[in-house]
Amino acid sequence: MAGNRISVTEIATPLLSLIDTAAGNVQNLPTYLNALDIFVETGDIRILYDGNTPTSEIGMPLEQGGFYLLRNVNLSKLKLISVSETVICNVVVGESGEDEQSVSGFSARDNTLESLVKTLQELSQRLTPLGSAMNSGAPSLRVTPIASLSTAVTGPITSAQYTAANLTMKLACENLTAILSNINNVTV
Repeated sequence: MAGNRISVTEIATPLLSLIDTAAGNVQNLPTYLNALDIFVETGDIRILYDGNTPTSEIGMPLEQGGFYLLRNVNLSKLKLISVSETVICNVVVGESGEDEQSVSGFSARDNTLESLVKTLQELSQRLTPLGSAMNSGAPSLRVTPIASLSTAVTGPITSAQYTAANLTMKLACENLTAILSNINNVTV
């Protein structure tokens, strides 16, 4: 496998020419290479596999932050163009098996953001009933102390689970304090 950091401009250019430019000389890559891993760093690009010329509106879009594994493509016919300005891409070329399929994904930044949104949604769902009960002034709202908090975890603990566990323990302690104060106020 050979790897390079290429600059894709607003002029449609064959991939192999971009690799030669990045390397500073002609690479003469083997013709059997048919796989491309490309991470689009600084903007959006478009590509065509068939030797035709892509434009800023024609071709398969590859978005900034995307990681694409293109398999069983003729690299000598692959042309790239940026949508608006020079775009930096990291590329690795190699050989793929006949049964390999092309796939795409996005950076860890997007996965982290998605995870945070899910955690906030889960936390909101768990706390809404408690907030509603407290706001309604329901005198019968009681927290039943539990013998032990389950520590069996089959996956990573989310911040929502951690917060809910801490809230449960805090409320249990407050409930125990209320019970103790009620015992102290009993008159015989």
